[in-house]
Amino acid sequence: MCGIFGYIGDKEKEVALMANRALCELEYRGYDSWGIAAEVSGKMFAIKAIGKISLASDKELKGVMGKMSIGHSRWATHGGVTEANAHPHFNTSRTIAVIHNGIVENHEEIRSFLRGKLGNSVDKLFLSETDTEVIPHLIDYYITHEGKTFEAAFVEAGRMLEGRYAVVVMKLGEPYLLAMRDGSPLVVGKGEHEYFLASDVPAFIDHTRQVLYPGDREYMKVSADAIMLRNLDTGKKVDREWITVTWDKGSATKEGYPHFMLKEIMEQPLSLDKAIHQEDAKLEEFARLMKESEHLFFIGCGTAAKMAKLGELYAARVAGKLTNAYVGSEFAAYGQFLNKRSTIVAVSQSGETADVLEGLRVAEKEGARILALLNVVGSSIDRMSKKSLFLNAGPEIAVASTKAATAQIAVLILIAHALAKKLPEGKHLMRSAVKDIKAWLIPDLSRDIKKIAEKLLNNPSSALLRGPTNSSPYQNTPPSLVFPRRAPETSSAISLQQYPLRDIYIIGRGLNAPVAQEAAIKIQEVSYIHAEGFPGGELKHGPIALIEKGTPVIALIPNDETKRDMESNTMELRSRGAYVIGIAPDNSKLFDEWIQVPNLGLASPIASIIPIQLLAYHLAVLRGNDPDKPRNLAKSVTVK
Repeated sequence: MCGIFGYIGDKEKEVALMANRALCELEYRGYDSWGIAAEVSGKMFAIKAIGKISLASDKELKGVMGKMSIGHSRWATHGGVTEANAHPHFNTSRTIAVIHNGIVENHEEIRSFLRGKLGNSVDKLFLSETDTEVIPHLIDYYITHEGKTFEAAFVEAGRMLEGRYAVVVMKLGEPYLLAMRDGSPLVVGKGEHEYFLASDVPAFIDHTRQVLYPGDREYMKVSADAIMLRNLDTGKKVDREWITVTWDKGSATKEGYPHFMLKEIMEQPLSLDKAIHQEDAKLEEFARLMKESEHLFFIGCGTAAKMAKLGELYAARVAGKLTNAYVGSEFAAYGQFLNKRSTIVAVSQSGETADVLEGLRVAEKEGARILALLNVVGSSIDRMSKKSLFLNAGPEIAVASTKAATAQIAVLILIAHALAKKLPEGKHLMRSAVKDIKAWLIPDLSRDIKKIAEKLLNNPSSALLRGPTNSSPYQNTPPSLVFPRRAPETSSAISLQQYPLRDIYIIGRGLNAPVAQEAAIKIQEVSYIHAEGFPGGELKHGPIALIEKGTPVIALIPNDETKRDMESNTMELRSRGAYVIGIAPDNSKLFDEWIQVPNLGLASPIASIIPIQLLAYHLAVLRGNDPDKPRNLAKSVTVK
C-alpha cells in the first residue's frame, strides 16, 4: 500500500519525470493520489494530484532538472482523498519534504509535543489531515529550535515515531537523502554514481539490478556515491549485503497482453515449472524443521490464508502431520500457546504483509521458530525466518494473486511429500501436473470462459434457464475447451445497465474446500460481484437458503474421494433451480456449463482455481473494471 520513490545522483537529470515513471511502475500497490518533489536550482519543485499517475502531463514534468527527487503514491488512511493530503508534505518554509508509507500511530502525541514547545499556534502550521505531516514539522523543530543538524534532527524525530512505516526525506541545500523503515517495505538500488529508494524493485529495475534490503529500525544516509546504514536506536553502523535481481524487465511488463492479470494467469505453466525446481536438500531441511516441532502452524492473509489451509490439509493427507492454519490478523490471539517447540510457517507473496508480520512478532517473542514460503528474497518475513523457500514466480503485478497462489500450492505439495520422506514421488506428481497444465492452459480456454462470463452478465434470470440435460453432444470433444450447452448470442460489449448478476456461489470439498473460498476472493476482488465459497457439506446448514432459480453456482468436482458427495450436493442445488457451472475432469448431466480440467490428483486445486481466475478476469473486463488495480485494494497490505 502506497508507493515510495527517491533518487539522488551526481549529474543533473529530468528528476521529476524519472519519479513519475517510477511511480507508474508502483501503481499495482494501489493509490488514490500522488505527488513529486525535487530540488531545482536551490528551490523546491512540487506537484500533487488526485487520480492516475499516468495521466500526468509531461509538460509539467519535462525539463525539471536536478540531482535529487522524491515521489509518492498515496493510499488514504488518515484524511480524505485530496491534493492537500497527498504527499510529499513540507515544513512551513518548504525546505524539508517528506514521503511516508505506513501509519504514525502517535501523531496526536507529537502534535501535543510541538504545541508544548511552540504554543497552540502550531496547529496553524498543519495544512492537511494526515498523520505524515507531523514528520517535517518535527524535524524542522529540532533544526530550528534545538540547533541540530539535518541528520541528527531526522534521527531524533525517527526515535519518536511509533507504528510501522517507511520514510524518505530531502532538504534543500543538503546533498543527500535520509530514509528509515520499521515494518514497511523499503529497498535501495545502486547504480553508477546514483542511488534509488523505493517500495519495490520495479520502480528502478530499468536502472539497476543491485538491490539492498534495510532492516527494521535502520536509517540510511544516501548520497550520489555512498550509502551509510545505522541502527536508529543505537546509532551503530550496519552492514547489509547487496543482492542481484535475476528476473528480467519483461516479467514486469504486459508483453502484449491487455492486462497483467491475464498475462500472469496464462504464464502459470512457466511459473509452476520454476516453483517446483526446488533443491531437494532445501526442501528436506525445511521439512525436518517442521517435523521436529511439537506445535506446527501455517499463517497467511487473503489468498495466502487459503493456501495456508491447503498446507494444513496436505501435511495431514500426505505426511500424517497435524497442523493448524490461521488468518494472520487473528493469529496473535494464540500467542499464549506458543513456545520454543512451536514452528510457524508464514505464507506470503510479498513477504511484507503487515498482519502476518504482527503474528510473527508474537511468535518470535515466545521463542517459536519461524519458517516462510515467499516470492521476495530479502523481504521482512524472509529476514525474520530461520529458513525460507521461494516461489521463483517472478514479480506479480496485478493486485489479485494468480501465479503466486498456484506456485504456493505446488511448493506446499512438495513440502508435504518431503515431510513424509516421499519427495521423489511429490516431484514426479508435480512434473506430470505441470506438463498437463501446459497442454490445457491455452488461449481457447480463456476465450470460452469469456463466453460463460458474457452469459452470466447478460441475463442470469432468463438466459441461464436450463435446457434439456439428459445427454451431451460434447462427451467426445477434445480437452482444453469449455463446453456451453447453448451457444451464446451476445456481444462482448455489454452495457453497464445489463448487470442483474448479484451473487455467485462456489462449493468444494476436501482439498477443494479452501479453493472454493479462494475462488470467491478472486471474483470479489476484480468483478465486484458478491461471491461466497464454502464446503459442499455446509450447504444444508444455511447457504442453500440463498439458492433460487438461475442462481449461478460453481461446483469443483475432481476425480477423488469427494466426487460422490459433491455430485450429491450439486443435485441438491439443481433441484432448487441453481445454474451449475461444473469444473471437473468429466462431464455430467448435472452441469449447465462444463469447464473441463486435467485430472491432477493431489494437485487438483491448481486445475480448479485457474478457470475461476479466468472467469473473474473476464467478468471484471466485461463490467468495465480494471482487473489489475481493483478499487479499494492494494497488492501488498503493509498496514494493519
